[in-house]
Amino acid sequence: MESTLEPPPPLEATRTEAFPIILLPGLGGESKLTRRSKDWSESFVVSYLDWNWRRFMEPGCYFTSLILDIRRQIEEKVPSGPFYLAGYSIGGPLAFVCAYDCWAAGRPVAGLAILDAPAIVDPVPTPWRIRMRRHWQDLLAFDPRGLLGSVVAKILVRGAMLGQLQRLARSPYARLPFDLGPEVNKKLVMQLMRQRYWAWWNGRIREIGRSTVPTLLFSSADLDHLGQPDLGWGRYCVDLEVVRLGCSHEKILDRRYMGTVHAEILRKMKAEA
Repeated sequence: MESTLEPPPPLEATRTEAFPIILLPGLGGESKLTRRSKDWSESFVVSYLDWNWRRFMEPGCYFTSLILDIRRQIEEKVPSGPFYLAGYSIGGPLAFVCAYDCWAAGRPVAGLAILDAPAIVDPVPTPWRIRMRRHWQDLLAFDPRGLLGSVVAKILVRGAMLGQLQRLARSPYARLPFDLGPEVNKKLVMQLMRQRYWAWWNGRIREIGRSTVPTLLFSSADLDHLGQPDLGWGRYCVDLEVVRLGCSHEKILDRRYMGTVHAEILRKMKAEA
């Protein structure tokens, strides 16, 4: 059953400066997002890719724990008052849920920005040309340890190896069959998040229904194949404004496009004040 949450008390109408902006990364581009955040006044990047992979093996509570951890980090960075949430890629749906949960708990949320993430409830294959471009970019980056970590992580979350991984997760001292240090942990977290995302998202989006948090959606050309200019968010956001950037998914994090994102967020803040 769909529901619409009643808004909390109005934000301070006399406030003229920008609200703090909390940035949620995707499964990649975290360091680039951190660099871009330094161009923005009073912005912070939330961290979750450094979680120990064992936390994602807890049955039924991985994303629930993740949202609670994101909210804890927000409370540490912005103990009181409104703030703005912005999420890139998978960070977009995470930010949407986090904004709703904060709003429901009575914590005012100034607004939400979703950077190139669809609201669809079933996975849609990425076009071949986009997959090939991303593989080529990975090769050009020449990060042998990162590439090897990705290969190992993909092996560990499939078939019989996933069962072994679940057994290893029961012991905090057990070592992975292929131990390449922090890089494998990060890549394994990314693979486990991808694997568990759809079941979690389907459940939460049905529970939330429609959100009244003012929302900006920034879309790239890479998601044109979905055939939905609002990437499906119109169904879940009462107040939605779409900004098409027309670049690739990865280039959204370039200074040029993030400058546009920042300017639009500030414009929206001013309009909502």
